[in-house]
Amino acid sequence: MFDIRKVPNGGAWIPSMKKGSKWVLVALHGSGGSSENFNGLETIFNLPELNYLFLNGPMREYANFRWYGETAESRQRALMYLAPVIDQLINAGYPASRIFLMGFSQGAALVFEFGLRYPHLLAGYIAISGRIEDLPALINQKRAVIAERGRWLVTHGTKDYNLSVDVMHDQVEKLKAAGLRIDYREYPKIHEFDHRKELPEIRQWISQITKC
Repeated sequence: MFDIRKVPNGGAWIPSMKKGSKWVLVALHGSGGSSENFNGLETIFNLPELNYLFLNGPMREYANFRWYGETAESRQRALMYLAPVIDQLINAGYPASRIFLMGFSQGAALVFEFGLRYPHLLAGYIAISGRIEDLPALINQKRAVIAERGRWLVTHGTKDYNLSVDVMHDQVEKLKAAGLRIDYREYPKIHEFDHRKELPEIRQWISQITKC
């Protein structure tokens, strides 16, 4: 069993409804958010095989959190915060091959930043409404096996005025040229979750992998 009490800024651990299941969805909130932003996701997804780990970022802002600030050093500290948590999951008996990493906004950026640098290949990577801060550096530092074998789902809103859909589309094309296999989808939404179509499609994407 994963012990959420060992995570510095905590979060929420929701065990799977299927006893003994090793599938885990790790969710990373956006800037100024918290693990509570994902409350109820387990009900929406209704995937009994999934354990859920909703994390708080390392930078506290009153009742909320951020993953990083304006500098590359801050982003590096975010990676150093997340790595031991994923390591802890693996050491607790949840194989990397059964861990999904999902993030929204700043959390989505971290899915890319962390996912492409972490030494273990995860089950899948889901980036929602995000933007990579330094794409050339990430492409240069990516692990080849992750780029070649990783399964990526990237979603964005065509009405997102916080983070431009054009920027994300351009970054996805560059990542594909660098060898990533990305399933990229756009929705008529602003900077938020689309409960009508986006979340059901994410659920289906995850389910297709867990059923393999």
